[in-house]
Formats: sequence, C-alpha cells, structure tokens
Amino acid sequence: MQLRMKSGQVFMEALNDPLLQTSGGKLKDDLYCADDDKALKRLLDRLDELNGADLETRLIDSGDASTKMIYQAQFDRFLKAVGTPVTDYIPLQRIAGFMSL
Repeated sequence: MQLRMKSGQVFMEALNDPLLQTSGGKLKDDLYCADDDKALKRLLDRLDELNGADLETRLIDSGDASTKMIYQAQFDRFLKAVGTPVTDYIPLQRIAGFMSL
C-alpha cells in the first residue's frame, strides 16, 4: 500500500510540472541540449567529408521525393548510410522532430 501511495504522490507532482502542462494547442519550446548541436555539427562535417549533395538534398533523396517527407526508418537508414555514429542517432532524431526531450 505504501508503494501505491508514493507512486500516486509522484504522479500528482508530475501533473503540476510546468514542462508537462498543455500549451493551448501551440508547440512548446523544448529545452536546449548542447549534445544536439554537437551531433548536428558531426553530421554536417561528415557530409562535407563525403563531398556529395547537401543535407537537404540527401534527406529528400532518402525519403519520399514526391512529397519531400521522410519517415523515421528512412531517416535512420540515411544516418547509417553516411556513417553517423550510433550515439548521435537520438540527438539527430530529436532535431528532426521524431522524438522530444
């Protein structure tokens, strides 16, 4: 019973967390994460090393060119194809909008 009471208290505290409150249908600004910037810089440096198309062109080619949309699985294949370190996948997915902090 103690565990249930404690978990209920934690849940109620989480509901009062300003980061979890709704924003009236508007997107909230995510917290800044320096690791995201570093991961993006490593990706751009890697693309420069490959001497190919720019990031936007590569993403369009990796996704659906007719709609210019890319799914997470296609994005992951793109990251693997350009030799992105696995540790950068989550920060880059967050930047691309596939997950949040």
